[in-house]
Amino acid sequence: RPGGYDILFNSLNKQTIKQKNNELYELICIDELAPMRSAKVYEMAKSLHVPLVAVVPSKPKSKINMDTKFGIYNAINTGILMARGDIVTFVMDFTWIPNNYLERTVEFYSRAENHKSLLAYPEIFFSLKGEFLPKPENLENLRLITLFSWNQTQPFSAEPNKYIKGGDGRPEDMVRSFFNKNPLSFERQPRRHVTGEYKFWELSFASCPFSVLEELNGVEERLDYGDDCHEANIQLRSEILGYDLWIDGQTVAENLAHKNIFQKHGNLWNRYSKDTIQDYVILKEPGEIITKQRPVYSEGHDFNITIWRANDCAANI
Repeated sequence: RPGGYDILFNSLNKQTIKQKNNELYELICIDELAPMRSAKVYEMAKSLHVPLVAVVPSKPKSKINMDTKFGIYNAINTGILMARGDIVTFVMDFTWIPNNYLERTVEFYSRAENHKSLLAYPEIFFSLKGEFLPKPENLENLRLITLFSWNQTQPFSAEPNKYIKGGDGRPEDMVRSFFNKNPLSFERQPRRHVTGEYKFWELSFASCPFSVLEELNGVEERLDYGDDCHEANIQLRSEILGYDLWIDGQTVAENLAHKNIFQKHGNLWNRYSKDTIQDYVILKEPGEIITKQRPVYSEGHDFNITIWRANDCAANI
C-alpha cells in the first residue's frame, strides 16, 4: 500500500538482536507497487541497516485461482517460496514490532521442543492525533514509501496517541501484565480444533517453522476471501498435523488502527478489510478444516514447496 515502509524499517532498525549477528535474518517484501518504488525501498533499507534481499510483486496467481477476490494469499505464498530460513516471520506494513521481537523469536525456536510450534504475540492498537495523522494525499500516492510527514522512529506508544482496546479473542490479559511491568512469558494455548474456541494467531506479526509451510504447501489461494482467512487457514491445518500454538507475553506488537484512522481517505488501505466475507471466514471455513472435508495439503497450486526448496529456487530468484 502507499507508504508502508517507515513503520517496518524503523522498527527493524531497533532490533536488539542485530548487535549479535547482522546476517541472522533476511527481509523479503512482497509489494505490488515494487516496479514504481523498489529503488527507494532498497535505499531506505540500506540507510537503516535492514538486511533487505528482495522487493518484488506477487507471483502470477495459480491458474484455478485467477478469480479470487484479493491477493494476500498469493502474496504470502510468494514470500514463502522466496524464504531460505528455517523460521518464517510475517509482518504487515501497519505494525511496529518491539525491539525484542527477533531476539525472543530466536530464543523460542532455539528450544528443540518448539520445532513444531506456531508463535503469536499480543497486540495493541493506536489511533493517531492531529499532526501525527498522515496527509490524505499520502494514502493514495503509489510512489511513496513513507506514510507520515514526521519521522516515524519511535513506537506509537511513545507518542501522544490513543490506545484502542483490541477485539474479542485477543490476549488482553497479557497486554495488561506487560504494562503493569509483570509480563508473562511463552504461554501454550489449547488447540482450537479440539476446544472449538478462537485462539489468537495474527498474521500481521506471527512466526512459524518453515517446515509447517512446506507440509501445508503454503496457504490455500482459492480461499482468499479476505481479512482473517489466512490466520485460521494456517493455524487449523497445522494443528491437524500436530503443531501447537504459543503466545509470548513479553513481545507486544503495536498496530496502527488504520480501519479507524483512514475511514474517509484510505480506500487503498481499507478495501481489503471492508470487503471481507466474514461469514465464510468465521463459520464455514474452520468447520471444513476441522472435519477434514478437504485435504490439509494445499492443492491446485502451480508449485510444490518441497521440490522448490530442494532445488534452491529461492536463492536463484
